[in-house]
Amino acid sequence: MEVSMYNVVFVYTEKAGGYKDVRFYMQYKTKEDFDLSFNVEWTKEDREKVSILEEGISVERCIKLVEETPEKCRFTANFQEISNLLG
Repeated sequence: MEVSMYNVVFVYTEKAGGYKDVRFYMQYKTKEDFDLSFNVEWTKEDREKVSILEEGISVERCIKLVEETPEKCRFTANFQEISNLLG
């Protein structure tokens, strides 16, 4: 028996620095769980670093959207990661 999850695809905004336009997805048990997590548990600063691209979609659709992250954005995010590690 497959458990249905509430899937949300996010995209980083300019406020996320080098991660801008990188997409990722997260799964929640229900829309209510997502709303609680995003609106209550995430900090205001974290919410400002992302926008919601799509929500309530299949895992397959999530994967497709994440795969459509432009390569230059992936490169920039990797550079940001290295910069963060080096301090």
